[in-house]
Amino acid sequence: CRRLGRRLAEFAAFYLSHRAEAHPLLASKAHDFAQWGGAAIPARGADPDELLRLNTARFTGPLYLPELSPAGMAALPQTAAPVSLAKDSASALAIDKPASPKKVALVYTAMCDYVHGSTAAAATYVSLLLASRGYEPIVSDDASQLELPTAPAFDLIVLVNNSGQIFDPAREALTRHLEQGRPVLGLHACLASFLDGRDASGATPLGATCTLIQDVFGAHFVNHPPPQKGRVVLQRAAGAKNPWGGPESLGAIPDTYEAYDEFFNFRLDPAAFGHAGDVTVLATLDEASYEGGTMGALHPIVWCREWGANAARVFYCGLGHFGSDYSSGGIAQHTASFIRAGMDYVLGKAL
Repeated sequence: CRRLGRRLAEFAAFYLSHRAEAHPLLASKAHDFAQWGGAAIPARGADPDELLRLNTARFTGPLYLPELSPAGMAALPQTAAPVSLAKDSASALAIDKPASPKKVALVYTAMCDYVHGSTAAAATYVSLLLASRGYEPIVSDDASQLELPTAPAFDLIVLVNNSGQIFDPAREALTRHLEQGRPVLGLHACLASFLDGRDASGATPLGATCTLIQDVFGAHFVNHPPPQKGRVVLQRAAGAKNPWGGPESLGAIPDTYEAYDEFFNFRLDPAAFGHAGDVTVLATLDEASYEGGTMGALHPIVWCREWGANAARVFYCGLGHFGSDYSSGGIAQHTASFIRAGMDYVLGKAL
């Protein structure tokens, strides 16, 4: 991957910055031909230390390309300003680009403990929603995106199925983001981050290593029973306090329906957390319809809140264990509808 990343950076420097010496045939690829011959592919038994040295070395190649002649360079498409190579926070080569007028959303997928197989589908679905709303989604599991001082100022942060110690809570940037009135959207297992133990089955009650998740969302994961069928109950009257209920949002979701999912128990009822009226529960679970619930008659599973003095919008959907949940069609479409409505809520769209 490192070699391919370097090759991409060289092509970008050649075609966009018109740096003739950066062409792969005069740089990394030239050495590959000289070192390995034939197809310029390292042998299966190549020394890993040697490959690492080659990836970081500067090369001068023996090949002449017509494209690198003055006439060839003059024929290249001209850009308004040269594009230079820089290093990003992860120390990987990156291409600088002009500032985009689009707002930027981080779709954060770090999983340092249990890995949900649905995360790719969830990140893809969220990214498509963001793109359709004029946002540029940045999908990353790089902790530096949410740690100070390296964290950029995103317009929206989406936490997708995270688990474990996903960044250093002593340097976290979520609080700064919320204090600026910027929204956060959380999906399914993100509330299982920063737990004080591990249990792949999810059955063992676990505590928290920090209060960050509780502070942001008003609840923190404790455990869950095995996936099973259960009844989801829409709290439509509660949602009326917020801009919910339109035909394109919660209005499309039945007042009650059966779902097959992984139903989380939380340490606190988010409706009882923080200031009065701070959290609005939009959907609950009927614990009489499945086994393993521990939160009583109004077991919260989807909710929203306004956080802090600048009323930063926060939305959480606890449904979505399976990849099929992140689709606008089929029997699991209601989870996708919750997420779509939540996206519009945090972005301030009138529903």
